[in-house]
Amino acid sequence: PARSPSDRPQSLGEPSRAAPSSCAGSTQKELGEPSRAAPSSRAGSTPKESPLSLVCEPDCTRYVLVIALGGNDGLRGIPPKASQTNLEAIIDVVQNKHPKTKIIIVGMQMPENMGKDYTDSFLKIFPATAENKKIYHLKFLLAGVAADKSLNLPDGIHPNTRGQAVVAKHV
Repeated sequence: PARSPSDRPQSLGEPSRAAPSSCAGSTQKELGEPSRAAPSSRAGSTPKESPLSLVCEPDCTRYVLVIALGGNDGLRGIPPKASQTNLEAIIDVVQNKHPKTKIIIVGMQMPENMGKDYTDSFLKIFPATAENKKIYHLKFLLAGVAADKSLNLPDGIHPNTRGQAVVAKHV
């Protein structure tokens, strides 16, 4: 079964080498040496477009990989099942190339104006992926940030610097 966030710190054991790219510097300081935050994302990435070459560099060992993709898929109205398939493909590549890597999939939520059926279906892909792939699941990346205008950019979607610090601590 999927592992809950509450058992994550005890179960992971080794230092993290991955962090949300916007928070890599502050997270690295909190983790201390020999931890190294290695951002592997690009703004606007979707699971289908994910930079797998960065995730699976042959000379790079990652102890923890945080996958926080899917939000752009949802905002573009991509079918949730297609997003889940793409997320699972990323996980398969990582598990095959780096079997000791602990993987955390971080959920996203869609705004209500996307429609109840769509938002409900979208919300289910993250815990389902965690269950299918036997990885960790963190329910919502933007917990404590999404509804707080002071922690977001003017677009109301992306966290500002202060919001990024909250996200880093949450993850």
